Amino acid sequence: MGTDPSTRDRRRAVSIRRFVTRIQVGLEESFPGKFWIEGEVSGLSTSPQGHLYFSLKEEKAQVSVVVWASRVSGLAVKPADGMAVVARVAKVDFYGPSGRLSLHLDGLEACGEGQIARQLEANRKKFQAEGLFAEARKRALPFLPRTIGVVTARQGAVIHDIRRTIELRFPERRILLRPARVQGPGAARDIAEAIDDLNQQPEVDVLIIGRGGGSVEDLWAFNEEAVVRAIARSEIPVISAVGHESDWSLADAVADVRAATPTAAAQMAVPIRVELENEVAQLARRLDTAVAAGLEKRRRFLERAAVVLRDPERLVVERRSQLGGVAGRLRGALLALTPARRRDLELFGRMLRERLPRPEVHGHRLDDLSRRMLQSISKQTDREGTRLASLGAQLDALSPLAVLDRGFALARRSDGSIVREAASLKPSESLHLRLAQGAVSARVEKIFDTVDVDEENDDGKEI
Repeated sequence: MGTDPSTRDRRRAVSIRRFVTRIQVGLEESFPGKFWIEGEVSGLSTSPQGHLYFSLKEEKAQVSVVVWASRVSGLAVKPADGMAVVARVAKVDFYGPSGRLSLHLDGLEACGEGQIARQLEANRKKFQAEGLFAEARKRALPFLPRTIGVVTARQGAVIHDIRRTIELRFPERRILLRPARVQGPGAARDIAEAIDDLNQQPEVDVLIIGRGGGSVEDLWAFNEEAVVRAIARSEIPVISAVGHESDWSLADAVADVRAATPTAAAQMAVPIRVELENEVAQLARRLDTAVAAGLEKRRRFLERAAVVLRDPERLVVERRSQLGGVAGRLRGALLALTPARRRDLELFGRMLRERLPRPEVHGHRLDDLSRRMLQSISKQTDREGTRLASLGAQLDALSPLAVLDRGFALARRSDGSIVREAASLKPSESLHLRLAQGAVSARVEKIFDTVDVDEENDDGKEI
């Protein structure tokens, strides 16, 4: 009986474990000792335990590298993305469970800048010379944007984190996504076009440009000229959220604000609604308190003013009396001023005559100064007297008592209240009449609804 060909093939098949073992044995035989390898660092990361992981690249070839934490302190240089290095390989390892080949390093030396690092530095110097990174051109973010424009991949953690953060902080804000490739060929042009497209949307108030972390090659689109210039010409403020906190790109430098993560960018874009509502409520309470205090202050002022203005006649009489006293003191002071000044001048003249060697020369000048001083004092006295008389005339004109000089009388009841209407009186009611000179008591005999001031009553007496 013949053997099934498929059965013969299975009998000759090599197991995965044996295949991996052969690779491991072959690597040990091919690389029995330590050797040096040259390449460019890319995708550097550090584990929580302190191990370093990155790739060494050269054109279209790359290999994974690990430096264990125990070896990191012994490295001659600290690796960085884009750095050209010469590394000492302690072991070439093919790890069976993941099927991944990696180099274990125990030495590292720099040998200059790599191609990526040189290109990045050249771009940075070019844009910095043009002033695209200047702080003076950066704009403040809007306080409460209506719509937040986002440039990132359609699917992924970036847009998810941004949406979730904004919904938690201010759910009513709108998010307008313009999807774009964020890695690989054509990504820079796509990102630049997305920025320009969102600038054509009048409702967009702020832009977030972002993607997740990665190697320097993964983030390279955000270092290209097309993206940098698109951000620079954007009329809408831009928040750059490229990579993780330790990742930096030229997009971060040219953007108005740099966020460490997409979540942080969303937090910068919108405030927390609950906090705003609490602040508005607090301001409203402070406004109510201030208005109430202002009204109370004015109420107390009106109460004090009402006490003073309750009897205007008495107020005028008091002010007139005070003014008369001031005027009297002023006249006395002015009259007493001239003799005092004369005595001072005579004393001053005697002192000058005693001290000056030629009194006959200065005597006439002293007499002239004395005469001019007396004239000035006399003129000042006349002006003050005229001004005082004018103030007295104005006070007399404003005084209610001046009306009495024209033949009128001020009628008061027995309780002191002023009579303003005849209808408020009663027959036989006693009155007190204040005249320009003196006062009389009277009794009401007859009351008229209207009266002509030129008429006389039946008894020939004026009411």
